[in-house]
Amino acid sequence: MERSALRMGAGAAAAGGVLAMVGNLLHPRWTDIDDDELYENIADSGIWVVDHLVLVVALVLTVGGVTALARSMEVGTGHALARYGLLATVVGGAVAIADVSLDATAMRQAAENFAEASPQDRVGAFWAANAVDQVGTAMFHMWTVVLLGVSPILLGMAAVRTGRYPAWMAWAAIVGGVAAVLTGMAGLAGAEGDDLTLPFLAGSLLVTVWVIGAGVHLWRTVEREPTTVAH
Repeated sequence: MERSALRMGAGAAAAGGVLAMVGNLLHPRWTDIDDDELYENIADSGIWVVDHLVLVVALVLTVGGVTALARSMEVGTGHALARYGLLATVVGGAVAIADVSLDATAMRQAAENFAEASPQDRVGAFWAANAVDQVGTAMFHMWTVVLLGVSPILLGMAAVRTGRYPAWMAWAAIVGGVAAVLTGMAGLAGAEGDDLTLPFLAGSLLVTVWVIGAGVHLWRTVEREPTTVAH
């Protein structure tokens, strides 16, 4: 992998991480409300679609950036961990982009149909929105496990073994990844979404710090290296 590609990936990782933080801060969150009120809130939200588009761009940049981070560690004892971390990033990233796109389009449309439905059509519109909601929720928990959990755990372990990145960055990835795995698995097991909000935010924040920090670190160091470490 050429140094120019590593530098581009490092920039993508840092930019994607920052955009992910912005998207998470902008994302509307409604707690302790019934589903029908939730769908009406989504339909009325003026930032729902824009926020999800920001998150899609953030995910695309992050997947590309983390790919570069993984490739930078495909040497020595970190080779296998980095390779499997790369695989988890690509698989989890694909599910995440599909899920966020579903929320931005199908969920918004289903919520609007419910909010505008006549009294006789309201029950059917509710269950249509609920079906989209359930699919999106399952996908969300799955990519939380894979993209925010398995990927940073493996790449954090690779970073520890190779010493290519500062130890605090590696451990931020590992700790955040463990929190994401536990949160995602709890969600798949049926835990209430409101109970998972804070653990998810904590885990995703640590992982985002890892992505931004590692991207900046790779950007600063790649020009000092005579050659790249992987092909």
